[in-house]
Amino acid sequence: MEAFSEIFKLYDQDNKGFLTSKEFALFEDDLGYKFNQLEKSQFSDPDKIELNDITNAINNINIIPSHEELMNAFRNIDKNNSGKIYVPVLINILKEFEYFQSPENIDELLMKLPVDDHYVFYKKLN
Repeated sequence: MEAFSEIFKLYDQDNKGFLTSKEFALFEDDLGYKFNQLEKSQFSDPDKIELNDITNAINNINIIPSHEELMNAFRNIDKNNSGKIYVPVLINILKEFEYFQSPENIDELLMKLPVDDHYVFYKKLN
């Protein structure tokens, strides 16, 4: 979440450690996701939205990437355009996301992907 902290700082224009409602609106627009009232009700102070408030809310959102977004992510990982990604590399990347801290969630994803000889052959997903 260190990278997310850096992003937060870009929106915290006055460097006070929280986002005003105006700054938060810009953040939502750029994120492409509008937090609903239930999610916002979990914020400590709706007028001073802290990084922790946002990360907690994001961790509770179940955003499923589109097929195109998933393929773009795989292509970004596959620097030599081989059409395959070494499973341990993919697992290390996935572990950056709280949802994939659980080995069961990683296993569930891998069962849905074309895996052979320790590689995910993502181009077979087209």
